[in-house]
This record gives sequence, structure tokens and C-alpha cells, in this order.
Amino acid sequence: MPLPPRHSEEELVVVRVSGDWRIYKNGKDAGHFDYQIDAVEAALRMIKKAEASGHRAYVLVQDRAGQLNRLDPDGRHG
Repeated sequence: MPLPPRHSEEELVVVRVSGDWRIYKNGKDAGHFDYQIDAVEAALRMIKKAEASGHRAYVLVQDRAGQLNRLDPDGRHG
């Protein structure tokens, strides 16, 4: 009996680097933005696209203290 297909998981991390906001998708650079809100919105679009393709995805966003917090798909920090 064949095993069911495994769903990959995509991690998107939004962090501030050298004055701009960057998205890293599974550890690889996926975008640069002037404002955090633009990076977060782009990351949320990326996870919606990934989920539509059958992948699990989540976003981590760096806060002012440098900590990474998981972001709910509706845009709230959790």
C-alpha cells in the first residue's frame, strides 16, 4: 500500500537587516522591503499561495526586541 503524499512545510521569516525588512523563505532570501507592513503582507500572500498548493506554511516576524513571533494568517501576532 503506498504512503500518502507528505506535505512540505514552508517557513517565512520577516526580519530587519541593515535598515530594511527582508523575507527569508526556508532560509533563502525571498524579498526586501522598506517597511515591515509591506514585508508582512508579502509573506502572508506567499503562505496563501503555498497553502493553495497543498503545503503547510507559517510566518515568523521579528519584534522590536529581536524576538521572532508566529503570525496568524489573518495578520495578528501570536
